[in-house]
Amino acid sequence: MAVFRVVFHDQDKPWYGLHEVEFNDAGKIVWWNRDLACFSSDASDGPDGVAQLLMAAAGDAGRWPALKESELPR
Repeated sequence: MAVFRVVFHDQDKPWYGLHEVEFNDAGKIVWWNRDLACFSSDASDGPDGVAQLLMAAAGDAGRWPALKESELPR
């Protein structure tokens, strides 16, 4: 299951970013997108599609604490 999570980039100059993170059934992180989250939708969904993605991502990001980049799988 993939969700959007805030990741604290704790190496060099610290900063926060929103990333897509995938968990297995046991709740362990198995993958994360090192690129910052990007939101787009098909033209048939129109601007409402992007708005729905943004709202879902904001809900995910606000639901759980930030993850530390140094603790994520490579």
